[in-house]
Amino acid sequence: MNTKFENLASDPNGWKHLNMTSFHGHTFRATVDELVELVGEPNYVDNSGTDKTTHEWIIMNNETGTAFTIYDWKEYRTIRKDEKIDWHIGAHRSLDASAGERLLRQLKSDNIWYVDVPV
Repeated sequence: MNTKFENLASDPNGWKHLNMTSFHGHTFRATVDELVELVGEPNYVDNSGTDKTTHEWIIMNNETGTAFTIYDWKEYRTIRKDEKIDWHIGAHRSLDASAGERLLRQLKSDNIWYVDVPV
């Protein structure tokens, strides 16, 4: 178990952390498979290509005590699990989104996960 973050997919109250989050300019490239390997199964999946998002994770950053979301935005198509796409980081504040991005960078540098996180 990783103590740096918690995937809120199994938390019945996890969606409360999603309310009023938004995009603050933080993106990175990864595949669905890479995200599942890193943080577990998504909270939301509708990979039909008809919704604004196909996959979404709600992650609690245990180092800051704040939540952030990882989601694709307006792809409007089915996403292959091995296809690298741009993912958005959403949060209540830009500072929280930035902390989420730093956490992902740290995981990459710790060789826990390999993803194209811009530096």
